[in-house]
Amino acid sequence: MTKQLSDEEIKRLLPAVRQHEQRIKAENGLNYASGGFALLEMFDYDDEFIDFTLKVGVANDCENNVTEEQVKMNRLTLELL
Repeated sequence: MTKQLSDEEIKRLLPAVRQHEQRIKAENGLNYASGGFALLEMFDYDDEFIDFTLKVGVANDCENNVTEEQVKMNRLTLELL
């Protein structure tokens, strides 16, 4: 049986997710693109990993170009794999 995320884990997880999103956005050259974004959406977890869908792209009035992939985060270190 998988251990639920504790309140403390969630408090640590939220800033880590935002930091990873900002880093990924910068790495993809989207900091200055109108409508550029990187978004991690959690969809599952187990005792070792947290599973996310990573969406990266540009979505605005003129363009809607989004890529999507599944990534894992180490539940202890909060590093993306």
